[in-house]
Amino acid sequence: MTKIFVFFAPSWFVMMFFKLFVKFKAFALINSPAAFCFRGGSGTLETWRKDTREKPCMSRPDSLLPIDEDTRPRIYPPERRSNGLPCALGLLVLLLSLTIVGLVIIIVARPDVVGLGLLEDISLTQVGFQQTSEALGGTVVALDNAAATNAQAAFDNAITLAANETTRTALENQRIGLEQAATQSVLDSLATQTAVAAANAQQATNNAIVYQQTQAAYQQTQAALDQTATQAVLQSTQSAVQLQGTQAALNQNATAAALGFATGTPSSDFLSATPPPQAVFDERFADGANEGLWTFSSVDDWGVGEDGSLLARGQTNWLLTLDATYDDYILDADLIVIQGNGLQSFNYILLNVPEADDTPGGLALELAYDGLLLRAVGLYRITRANLRSQDFLSRQSLEAIQAVQVEGPPAPDANVRVEVRGSRVIAAVNGDVLLDVTLQEAPPPGSVGVYVPTGTRIESIALLP
Repeated sequence: MTKIFVFFAPSWFVMMFFKLFVKFKAFALINSPAAFCFRGGSGTLETWRKDTREKPCMSRPDSLLPIDEDTRPRIYPPERRSNGLPCALGLLVLLLSLTIVGLVIIIVARPDVVGLGLLEDISLTQVGFQQTSEALGGTVVALDNAAATNAQAAFDNAITLAANETTRTALENQRIGLEQAATQSVLDSLATQTAVAAANAQQATNNAIVYQQTQAAYQQTQAALDQTATQAVLQSTQSAVQLQGTQAALNQNATAAALGFATGTPSSDFLSATPPPQAVFDERFADGANEGLWTFSSVDDWGVGEDGSLLARGQTNWLLTLDATYDDYILDADLIVIQGNGLQSFNYILLNVPEADDTPGGLALELAYDGLLLRAVGLYRITRANLRSQDFLSRQSLEAIQAVQVEGPPAPDANVRVEVRGSRVIAAVNGDVLLDVTLQEAPPPGSVGVYVPTGTRIESIALLP
């Protein structure tokens, strides 16, 4: 802005001077003879000069009388001589002097305005460049420090990740070790159970052998007595043999009752050879379950198969009679169990189940299949609450009365006949008596039915008095 003022100030002063000069010349022209004639004066120049010296001048109002008819005296201003040129020259000289003085003051005070401070500006610029270079050097050092800090942080992060990975690996190894220990514990438990079962089986076998030996000795003694001994000796020997046989049988039954496990085959003296009486009911399930006879786990748990049998489709499929007053009876059920290598299944015949959920006294005959053969038969105590549980019966902690390992008939057809007479329960599968249990007391009256896994089919259930 200062440079602009310096270069344009003289031009501005000259223009102002020219403007004043023009105004001055215009004032001189107004008082000239030509201006007089223009205002309406008459006569020659001499007349104008004479009038301006001798006659008074009266002003007249505008638009009252024409100029030619106005007879009033007029007073004209005295003649003036133009002295504008000397004044204009004086002003011009004054303005030029002021301009020169101003330029000198500006050059002395601000030499940089006219370019005289260029060397100083160059020095300042060099100093600025030097400071900028130093600042850039500091920035480079700061960036190097930041890079070193970031590299150290990345190294620390890598070490932390490696430590975390090591910890994770150690925890994984610990978890695998715990799983292996748990598996080993299960294997040890199974081995212990197998060993106990084998010991029980061996003990029962020994008892049976002792009994057979006693029977053989009795027969031999009887034959000898028939030949050489008197009737008294024979009676004495018979009493001794009977005592030994009874003791062996008691030992065998005590072992089975204490351990809930036996391997001997029970007697087959049940279900007399006389024709059975008329059935209380004989359900064939051709049209599904009779709602007037049965109560069941859920409608969705059962369906009718293509062969007309009742098909189990749920997770816990049970079927019980509405009548809960049965006590002495024969229950006959035809089942088609799950068949296939490795397809283990547990099927139950329900006996004397009380009507109330928590009332004890109900019984369940368990048939355990491995997909090919019947492997075990057992009798357990249950309540109706056990049937309503979401867990299958084989996964619940049921009280075992007696269990037998068998090499039973093959799957899938199973005709199960169970007779309950007072405190005695006898069970047969496909005509073979597999279980004969005498309870401490007779079970209370209750409902009868079945409890089977998914895929099992029921062809018929009959109840005989």
